[in-house]
Amino acid sequence: MKKSLLIIFSVLVASTMLFAACAAPEPEKIIETVVVTEKETVVETVEVEVVKTVEVEVEAEVEAPPEPEFSLDDLGVVALDDHTVQFTLEHKAGFFPAIAGMWVANPMPQWTIDEWAEKWTEAGLIVTNGPYALESWIHGGELNLVKNPLWVNADEVTIERVEGAMITEASTAFALYENGDLDSTGVPLPEMDRVKADPKLSEELVIAPVPCTYYYGFTNTKPPFDDVRVRTAFVQAIDRQSLIDNVTKGNQIPATSFAPPGIFGAPAPGTVGLPFDAAAAVASLQSYLDEKGMTIEDFNALDVTLMHNTSEGHALIAAAIQQMWADNLGVDVRVENQEWKVYLTTLKNTTPLEEMPHIWRLGWCADYPDENNWIHEVFNSDEGANRVRTDNADFNALTVAAAQADDPAEREALYEQAERMFAEEMVAYAPIYHYTTVNVTQSWLTRNFPPLGANDFYNWILGEGRTALHWNWGTEPPTLDPSLATDTTSVDVVGNTFVGLTKFDPVTGEVSPYLATTWESGEDADGNQTWTFTLREDIAWISYDPVTGETTQVVDADGNPLFVTAHDVVYGVKRTVDPATASDYSYVLYIIKNAAPINAGE
Repeated sequence: MKKSLLIIFSVLVASTMLFAACAAPEPEKIIETVVVTEKETVVETVEVEVVKTVEVEVEAEVEAPPEPEFSLDDLGVVALDDHTVQFTLEHKAGFFPAIAGMWVANPMPQWTIDEWAEKWTEAGLIVTNGPYALESWIHGGELNLVKNPLWVNADEVTIERVEGAMITEASTAFALYENGDLDSTGVPLPEMDRVKADPKLSEELVIAPVPCTYYYGFTNTKPPFDDVRVRTAFVQAIDRQSLIDNVTKGNQIPATSFAPPGIFGAPAPGTVGLPFDAAAAVASLQSYLDEKGMTIEDFNALDVTLMHNTSEGHALIAAAIQQMWADNLGVDVRVENQEWKVYLTTLKNTTPLEEMPHIWRLGWCADYPDENNWIHEVFNSDEGANRVRTDNADFNALTVAAAQADDPAEREALYEQAERMFAEEMVAYAPIYHYTTVNVTQSWLTRNFPPLGANDFYNWILGEGRTALHWNWGTEPPTLDPSLATDTTSVDVVGNTFVGLTKFDPVTGEVSPYLATTWESGEDADGNQTWTFTLREDIAWISYDPVTGETTQVVDADGNPLFVTAHDVVYGVKRTVDPATASDYSYVLYIIKNAAPINAGE
């Protein structure tokens, strides 16, 4: 492909004119100014400089980008018929049925997405298939769900509506709870002692472990946290038990590694990682300062920043750890916060380094109970989220080998090695604690606390003649698009409005039938593992009209009612993997044959 390129030459000459050409690659048009100076002594040593500008049209060859080797047609997912979908994997994975039930693999309504593009998830436009429909979404205000009367188990759903507020401040939500305006909510950290001592509130209080980990990530490529000694110092200066005893007070478990108890391959708490050790922390930081010829005042001039999403609880934890770093290391750390949706954008690993904080807060909760979902999918720089921005080939190879090993004991050993390398050698982050749910629930609501997956409102029961659940989403969901959801708020809404192939039993956490009634493992002709799912035929695609308040089944051009098919599953999976969708969670599906190169555009 040829393009016309304009090149400008500026030439300084003495008694003669000199021309030169130089071109540097730039899209569309190249404009380059080249200055050449040549001086020559003439009579009476007078120098004359003449400046000329000449425009020259030249032709330059611009190579077109190479065609990708793989297309979506090469993705390892196919509808064998209307009610059977088959996946082909990159390697064996006994945990794949759990991945297949994740929201990013949900069946999705192609016709609606094609018609409305990014607006397709708005109230009145969205088409869903789950126990609830989206009744209304007032951005920044409220998001309400209404029971789907066409749901296959509608008679078993007792909550008719979910009236969802978006209250960020835990103290405000708790005040509403005490006034009877919320049916269930978390307990603010400053209220913990009072709730435990109060005869009524203590009866309504539930504290139970959940498979989540609270951690501070380091931006490993941003000085001074590009040095492992600095990261080590900051990790070992955190007294986790003191934080739990004096701030969170919810019986959390101090975390020195990533995956919590109950996850296959997770090390026992405290056996891997760097414990609190103030003396070791000081020595590590001093080693860095000595090598750099810096004082602690010089270090503090670097303006180290810790960022968290806006939350009273996160602010209290940040203030406590900020003080630990000041007391134990003598360092000053500035704390900032951002609204949740903005915060998630800031933490993308594509954000310019100068816009990234040095340290940032996140939590990770299990999508399925295997270390692959933790140390690999969150931190592997080739196939994971990698917000910490590491690039360690040995670590990457270790998490891949752990996933591919057939022997469970070997997998566990490899995952322990990976956890140890990440926490003790690379010291890429600071695990803080493994979560507990700390919640109060009104006497008229019977609810569960699922160990995995979204809150399942369709399994909850309201008493005393109540039909509407008063709920706090905690923040505005960044999206209701299953391909784009990455946070618990979005997943809670999606999990109640869409069905997945499988789901987790709310009591045991075992993978259970949902859209799929059965599934089985096999091999293709090349020896690759396959998973084949047989689908039920009675899950309707529905739309809700906010004006009339009616829920109706979607029909095709000929007036035939539409039910979820294997083709909808294939479309949903391909849409998540498609690089044009820009799904931040697409890496979860890299276990599917060719998903990684397709998503990378290779």
